[in-house]
Amino acid sequence: TKDGQYVVKIPFKRDRGLLGRSREIASRRLNMIERKMEKNDEFKISYKLFMKEYEELNHMTEFNDTGKHDVGYYIPHHAVIKSDSLTTKVRVVFDASAKTNTGLSLNNVMCVGPTLQQDIFNIVLRFRKYNYVMTGDVAMMYRRILIAEEDRDYQKILWDDKCYKLNTVTYGTASAPYL
Repeated sequence: TKDGQYVVKIPFKRDRGLLGRSREIASRRLNMIERKMEKNDEFKISYKLFMKEYEELNHMTEFNDTGKHDVGYYIPHHAVIKSDSLTTKVRVVFDASAKTNTGLSLNNVMCVGPTLQQDIFNIVLRFRKYNYVMTGDVAMMYRRILIAEEDRDYQKILWDDKCYKLNTVTYGTASAPYL
């Protein structure tokens, strides 16, 4: 973009039209999460904060899906809870492996891409080669890269009685590490 942010397309290997309907499974999974929230206030607060941050950072955008249920793919989501974590105890995970009514998932129709990072053995060997080394951690690494607008219909989610499109590379998709 003119701001220097990268934009990538989802690398589809099969016809996207083969996906079928996914909204129903995403809706059922959201209902399960909501029932869990009713029983656990801490979980509810953490999940809602995560999703609120996602929207505030413009990593997802609300849209009106009237009559477009069959276009694209709705990604179900759930929480991974790490009670011993010092930072984020609840992390929302997107499940692009969830099958549609045709038996295919978003991950089934996208390319994975080659592994770009080196194996840990080579990294450690190279690390030991120098007197001084520097490490870093890129916060929200996948969410720093935008998905092309024409592909965002394949990264839709349901949340809080609304429909959203995920605007960034989404962990849980097969191509995310490559992208």
